Amino acid sequence: MSTGLLIHYYPASSMMPTSSGFHSSHHSNMKPMKLDLPRFYAKDHYGWLAMVECFLEYYEVDEPRKVMVAAMHLGGDAVLWMKWYEASDLGQARL
Repeated sequence: MSTGLLIHYYPASSMMPTSSGFHSSHHSNMKPMKLDLPRFYAKDHYGWLAMVECFLEYYEVDEPRKVMVAAMHLGGDAVLWMKWYEASDLGQARL
């Protein structure tokens, strides 16, 4: 399923801004651009998940923090579902 969304990004470790342009650097955490992750309102599941994957990879989010970062971008009924899930036996079993 294609969402029509194409996101280009460059890992922070490969491009760094300088006064004369960009150069390669593997020793800095400075990001060449800011990616925004829109809130998820239970529409276009696959498109939003694709954006989340790009966002998490770009910002090199550690595996244990990925769900928390994605959950911070939920809105509407999706955030209510997440709160219910965390409080349920299913959510507690995963902790």
